[in-house]
Amino acid sequence: MLLWQVLILVLAHATLSVAAPADIVATVNGHPIFVREVDEQSSVQITKLREALDALLNRTVDRLIDEQLRAAAAPEMLEVPPQPSVTDEEVRSYRVTRDKEAEAFSSAEGTAREPEEQAAILRHYLEQKAREADEMQLRQRLRQGHVIRLSLPGPQELESPVTQERQIAQVDSTWIRAAEFERAAAWRLYQLRTEIYRERYRNLEPIIETLLLQNEAQRREIPLETLLAELSAKESVGEEEVEAFLAAEQEAGRPVPTVERAQVYLEFRKAYERRQTVLKKLRQEALVKILLKEPATPRFPVADTGFAVLGAKRGKRLVVYTNYRCAACRAIQQELDIFATQEKSLRVIFHDFIIGYDPVATEAAYLSRCAAQWGVFPRMRQELLTREPPSFGAHWYKETELPQLLRRVRVKKRAEFLECLGTDVYKAIERDTASARELGFDDPPAFVAEGIPLAGVQSAENFTHALVQGLRNPSPRMQEEDGDVPRKRRKGRRSFQTERIDEPTPRRSRRAVRSSKKREVTAEITSRKATKPLSLQKPKPTTTRPSVVKKATPKRRRDKLFDIE
Repeated sequence: MLLWQVLILVLAHATLSVAAPADIVATVNGHPIFVREVDEQSSVQITKLREALDALLNRTVDRLIDEQLRAAAAPEMLEVPPQPSVTDEEVRSYRVTRDKEAEAFSSAEGTAREPEEQAAILRHYLEQKAREADEMQLRQRLRQGHVIRLSLPGPQELESPVTQERQIAQVDSTWIRAAEFERAAAWRLYQLRTEIYRERYRNLEPIIETLLLQNEAQRREIPLETLLAELSAKESVGEEEVEAFLAAEQEAGRPVPTVERAQVYLEFRKAYERRQTVLKKLRQEALVKILLKEPATPRFPVADTGFAVLGAKRGKRLVVYTNYRCAACRAIQQELDIFATQEKSLRVIFHDFIIGYDPVATEAAYLSRCAAQWGVFPRMRQELLTREPPSFGAHWYKETELPQLLRRVRVKKRAEFLECLGTDVYKAIERDTASARELGFDDPPAFVAEGIPLAGVQSAENFTHALVQGLRNPSPRMQEEDGDVPRKRRKGRRSFQTERIDEPTPRRSRRAVRSSKKREVTAEITSRKATKPLSLQKPKPTTTRPSVVKKATPKRRRDKLFDIE
């Protein structure tokens, strides 16, 4: 008899050793609860989450392969011929042939749009489809002549971090390892893994309760059904208890139920409280181990060299990816102002995050970036937040309103500010948006609080918790600078920064930095004087040669964002 007991214990230990820790989510008095038992209760949802993990893996690996091929390709291989602009006739033809799809696409956000606005959206849609086709051809061209092999983990393996050195794809003789995938998809992986964890945690509690009740039924030597019936049996509720409950509901301002409904509710509540009291006692007496672990929050480098910074020069860093058009972005920016007044050491770094074709948000980004260049970002930001965003296709400010705007925000170099609006600042805006996408954010607003990512509308408590959590193990600073906006630093305004992304500036003496800045700013203003709007130019005694004007004119963006000639 003793030999059989030893054999059973050995087999049980071997079973636990083989299954733990990945297959076992909890134990109750040594009895294991397996993942499959927990997943059975929400198999449909778990399957959907696994499919999302698998799709994320394929998308991310494709992107990593493309990045590797682009890095190794010759510059001429990456050139894409410019697409001709979509004509009005093409837009009309598309609306006739695909009327229903065009109407659904044009009625974004459930709002009716003007014909001009619909035409602008459709034109961009057709241009975007053409660009996607070109991009697909480029990808196919880059992959020609290369040997690409995939060794992807299964969806279930993705529920927890994959071994970093695992090889998941091969481009010729170079392997892409799981660590690269984990970094490239960190935020989305965390979200999906957290959803799986929460789903399993919700399912785990009823299973633990059932095991505890089964053990109690065995101890009492009664069937489980008898114990459950005993715990759910009704208890009598007196008239005084019902009257006290109704009076409490009325005093609290809640709808007062009938006497019959109140009595049924109180009977149920008594039975529930009796069951919970028994379960609490059983749980205290039992040995319950929860092996299910919540996914670790990813850590991102902090891009604290944004084009516009508010708050302290040094302190807790909160990076904000946002724009001035979406309602959630505008609401959270106002909340940030309140939070910044409470956190005196807070440093808020703004980055643009504009998804899709949105000239309204892009125009506001131009205004804020040019304002940051000339040291008036806080006032311009308040202007944009207090003004209702214009309708799609309209401008924030008309040409006649711009001089008044510049006076309100106290721009000293007004001609240079207006000329900034005509430069290719959109490249920096696109880089900011691409950076947010690479981090895994889908929509604005999004945040990185000392390395801790957050998405969507957040409360001050969430920001505070994330900042404290991030400061326990500070993230490295992301050395990232913006080369499309000239560097402009004014004395006493170091928090309003613009950066160069092409190459980091080496350390130099203060005098050398000051002199080089002076030369850069002087050269920039000189090269832009010829493009000053005609309405702001003063007559000059000398005549400027056309060839000089043509040579000095900076490259403008294709889309006209402002009513400036």
